[in-house]
Amino acid sequence: IFVTNIGSTGSRITKGWFTDLDTTNLIIGGDTINDFTGVGLKMSSNKLSTVGLPTYIVDADGQGDYTTIQDALDVCTSGCSIYLTDATYTISSTLLVKGHRVNLIGDGHTQLNIDGSAVSPLIKTNSPVGAYERFAIRNIVMNQTNATEQGVAIDASDMALAIYDGVEMRNFGTGIVLDDTQNTTYYNTFRDLIISGVADFGINASSTLPVNDNSFYNIRIGGIAGSVGVSLNNAQNNVFYNLNTEPSSLTNTTGILLFENANVNTYGNQFYGAWSEGNNLGLSIGTGVDRTTFVGGEFVENTTDIT
Repeated sequence: IFVTNIGSTGSRITKGWFTDLDTTNLIIGGDTINDFTGVGLKMSSNKLSTVGLPTYIVDADGQGDYTTIQDALDVCTSGCSIYLTDATYTISSTLLVKGHRVNLIGDGHTQLNIDGSAVSPLIKTNSPVGAYERFAIRNIVMNQTNATEQGVAIDASDMALAIYDGVEMRNFGTGIVLDDTQNTTYYNTFRDLIISGVADFGINASSTLPVNDNSFYNIRIGGIAGSVGVSLNNAQNNVFYNLNTEPSSLTNTTGILLFENANVNTYGNQFYGAWSEGNNLGLSIGTGVDRTTFVGGEFVENTTDIT
C-alpha cells in the first residue's frame, strides 16, 4: 500500500511506501491509531527498516532519509531498499551502485533526468567481482535529452540475479548495455520495459565473454533512424518473451540483429512472440549463428522482413 503522512511519536515520514507495519501511535492524516501491528516492517524513533535489510527514503524536498539518490546508494554496501518519492531528480553524474541486494524503487512517476550529455551511463554498478547479487530497479522513468548516452550498464564485474522491472527509458543512445569481460553477466531478468527514442541500440549484448542465460519479458523498443532494437553478439541461451521492436523510421533500422565476430559464438537464443515492424530489416541473422528459436510473433511491414 502507499501511505502518506505516516509517523510515530517523535518522528514523521510524510512520503513513502509501507506494508505490514509494526508500530504504535501511527498517525495517518492527522489521526492517531494506537497499537497498529503487523509483520515485515518496523518503525521506531526516526528509522524505518525491513527484516534483514535497512530501508531508506529519498525525497527531494528533504522529508526522507536523503535528498539525493547517490547519498542513499553510498550507504547500501551490504543490502538495502531505497524508495524514491514522486519527484523529478536531475542527475549530473553516473549513479553508482556499490553493493549487493540493492533495491532502487520508484512509484511509477519517479523520473531521473540527465543534466547535460556527459552522463553515461545513467546507472552503473561499481564494486568487486561477484558483489552484485540481487540488484533491482523498479518503477522508474529515465530521461536523456540528446540520444547519445547509455541508460543502464551491466559491466564487466557484474553478478547475476539483477532485476529490472517496470522501467521506462527515453531518448538514450543505448538503453541497456550488457558487456562482460569477467564471465559474470548472466541470470538477469528484465521485465515490462519501454525503451523509446534510442539512437543506437535498445538492448546491446556484445562482449569479450558470453552474455548468457538472461530473461526478457514484455519489452517494447522504439528507435530513431539508424537504430537497432536488440543486438546479440557473443550471446548465448538468452530468452525473450513478447518483444516488440517498432522504430519511428525505416532508415537503416534493424529490429533484431544476431551476429558473430571472430572467436565468439552466438547460439541458443530463444524468442517467443517477437514482433518487428516498420524497420529497414526486421530480422538479420549473421553467418555462424545457430540454434536460434523463434516461436510465434511476426516480422511485417519492414523493407526486408528477414535476411
